[in-house]
Amino acid sequence: MGGFRSYDGIMEVIVFIVAGGLLTSLMVNAPAIFLGYGFAYLVMLLAAWLFKPKKAFIAVLGASIFALPFMILPESVFVEVAILNVIVRPLVTYPASLIRWKWGLLPSALSLTAFETLSALTIAIFYYGDDGIHTAFSIFGITMIPFGYAIYLSLKSEDRFNRILRFFASSLSALIFYFSLITFPEVILALLSITAAFILIYRNNRFTSILLTVILIVGLFYGSYSQPFRDNLKTALYPFNPENWNEKRWIQKEDNCEPSDNVFEYTHSPSRLKIVHTCAEVTGIVEKPPFIAGDGDYCFDIKPDEDYKYMLGVGNYILRKGGLHIEVVPHDHIRVLSSSKGICPGDKVRVKGVWIIDTDHGMWTEVHPAFEIELINGSEKRWPDCVMSVQFEE
Repeated sequence: MGGFRSYDGIMEVIVFIVAGGLLTSLMVNAPAIFLGYGFAYLVMLLAAWLFKPKKAFIAVLGASIFALPFMILPESVFVEVAILNVIVRPLVTYPASLIRWKWGLLPSALSLTAFETLSALTIAIFYYGDDGIHTAFSIFGITMIPFGYAIYLSLKSEDRFNRILRFFASSLSALIFYFSLITFPEVILALLSITAAFILIYRNNRFTSILLTVILIVGLFYGSYSQPFRDNLKTALYPFNPENWNEKRWIQKEDNCEPSDNVFEYTHSPSRLKIVHTCAEVTGIVEKPPFIAGDGDYCFDIKPDEDYKYMLGVGNYILRKGGLHIEVVPHDHIRVLSSSKGICPGDKVRVKGVWIIDTDHGMWTEVHPAFEIELINGSEKRWPDCVMSVQFEE
């Protein structure tokens, strides 16, 4: 392992920049839970492991620049996030590469995790205040280490045919893992990808590589029938959808909602929101008193009925106690809220609106903006009487 040469060829760096740029393009504003910044971490890790420090710096810088148009033009992330990505990631990779060539792979990976998490957290807290704490989830980029190690080992194989097979299988396992957990959990595929990665690490022969390649391809075929996996693919591959590179990217696509050229017309900073469906409906119980967010949105959470649990992402379970977040933009307050005379805890409501992933807050899912709210069942006391002198659990 320690004697594995560094990659010094210009073509190798160029290939890495293109492949790494495409993977970095999938980055979101805030780290996905369990995945950190996802493939951006994997790109830095492999650059630190494969290249000497200066080349590692250049490789990550090139990949980050390559990713810029895929982030900015379709408004996939905030412009400042895309620019900071170009500035910070090469600087973080350089010392990780130094550590790799002096002390080995594992110290390099751990130091990269520490450098990335600390830099992300520092920048976010200075920029966002305490709301930036979500960037601490970048520490879970460490979950990509086994996949990075499997890819790294595939490049060491002396058997060219097996090297190609192992590289393909290792890369496929990393892709399946990412697309299984970025927002909606597809546990079977996630476990399959993890198992495949560890087998590839410990078994180095053609039969194993061929068998795992076939199994992973079958897993992808299964994923094509799995709604969570398809929703993950749709939102994660957002930058590569040509429809998202023009002004019609946020058009209302469903017939059961009013036509609109921009469903986010009155929504603050829409580049933080990834659309799952432009017109979704959900019923559930309101659990806590509504509140007004800093941008004026009227916000509350509902516990979705069993038939709508599929709308919850990993972030909803961990950060919102299984609640689906609902937001009504200021422009729609009177029209949407007047029929219910305000929302009260314990109300059963039906909500219709844009079902999205908030990439700026822990990758949880929301209905935002909500177009319609129907009160199905509620107390006689309405807002604000329903919350006067009532204690609610934090």
